[in-house]
Amino acid sequence: AMNSSGAVETQTSAPTPTPYPPGGNDAGDPLEYGFPACTDLLWEGTVKAVIGLDPKGAQFREMPFVDRVGGPEAMEAAEQAVQSTACSYSIPNSDTGFGVGVADMPVDVAADLQDALRAASDVYTEEQTYYGTVFTGEIAGGLSTIKMAYIFDGNRWIVASGGSVTIEQMKLAAIDAHADRYTPEQEQM
Repeated sequence: AMNSSGAVETQTSAPTPTPYPPGGNDAGDPLEYGFPACTDLLWEGTVKAVIGLDPKGAQFREMPFVDRVGGPEAMEAAEQAVQSTACSYSIPNSDTGFGVGVADMPVDVAADLQDALRAASDVYTEEQTYYGTVFTGEIAGGLSTIKMAYIFDGNRWIVASGGSVTIEQMKLAAIDAHADRYTPEQEQM
């Protein structure tokens, strides 16, 4: 093909897709298949279990990932995401709601944030699970205490947070949003 100056351009082959598993790769590159839409980030049963309402009656709203993550270290890390998505789920005309976010992070940023969470062991509890490293805790929010759950799996960071919820509910939501549900071969049910 020729460009506008008449020079011949050579075509390069498409890059090799990033191999699955969840959590991307060590370079922090985003996974090739991207992220689900806001309304598909969680199973309907999870939304119902957390907010106690049929998901068809819930409000879904896309939002910046950085708005879901909690404290200043987390917000600073979130601003460095390679790609991200986040969604809030709420009962209309109430303060009951929560949000979930998923991001691919540079590996060093994810590692530094985990170190900061470990250093804040008076706030966050760490556990190793099948899904990755999970941190849960409570932080001061506007009108209530915000319950947080983070999962780190490779360079993938999943966040669930909310005020009128429990830590266990946020952990459930974070696990549900875990990236291993989103392979190209899978479809939402």
